[in-house]
Amino acid sequence: MTGSEQPSLTLLFEQAQQRLDRHYLTEWLDHHHDELVDRLAGRRVNWPLWLEVFKGQHLVDRRGNPPTVHTARKAWLRVRSRRAGANKALSHQKDHAKALSRVNTQPHSPESLAPAPQRPLSSPRKRQPGDMTGALAILKKRDTPMPDILNPRGTRKSD
Repeated sequence: MTGSEQPSLTLLFEQAQQRLDRHYLTEWLDHHHDELVDRLAGRRVNWPLWLEVFKGQHLVDRRGNPPTVHTARKAWLRVRSRRAGANKALSHQKDHAKALSRVNTQPHSPESLAPAPQRPLSSPRKRQPGDMTGALAILKKRDTPMPDILNPRGTRKSD
């Protein structure tokens, strides 16, 4: 190869700088998000009008192509979604900070950390834990037939 067939070094750097200077649609939409939302004021996006603005700003999609209605709409939805997620996270952080500010930050005394006193039992137990005679007597008084747990096999007369 001869030197005349290769582009000049200056031209190579200029072309590289042009590629780096490209304005990507998504970044532009993100940068102007609040202004665009205010301009919309709850109305639908007029995509042909927006595409004219994008062309005037020399905006391109991620592949370096001029945006179409489809790519512009997707980029706008991505920016809106990302902003909504960021606003939600920011709101959560603010709520968390408010909750922390309401917490008493004074050091606690050892007495305040002690467990609350337990109230005494109304009366000491009179029956042993395994004694079920009172409960069985109540069950026998009810109209609902209950199995006889004292005689689980029942009394059968042998033949």
